[in-house]
Amino acid sequence: MCSLPFMIFFVRSLTERLQQASVQLASAQERERNAAEQYRQISSKTAGLESKLTTITKSKSEVDAKLEAANVRIRDLEQGQSKEQTVAEAMKRSLGKEIEDLKKNLVPGLKTTRIANT
Repeated sequence: MCSLPFMIFFVRSLTERLQQASVQLASAQERERNAAEQYRQISSKTAGLESKLTTITKSKSEVDAKLEAANVRIRDLEQGQSKEQTVAEAMKRSLGKEIEDLKKNLVPGLKTTRIANT
């Protein structure tokens, strides 16, 4: 059989370990609450950032589409300008030749002044 002093020591030892375990449990529960709160805050921030990202991505797509349309319009205008310039130069040559022919046929032997092509 166990002696009384040993039993008292054993019970005190168990009580102290129980108190120590209770303190550790309370500390662990507090850390868990803090972690859960941080998780909620981070989750909320993440949802907000994902929403902003979606909005920005949509805006970027719209801007990219407008930019592409503007680039197509610029190419079309440049091609049209090039064609108009080619036609204008051809007409200028043709009209210059026609003027020269008219001058030659108008008065034979009359000295004509050549019009400078600019």
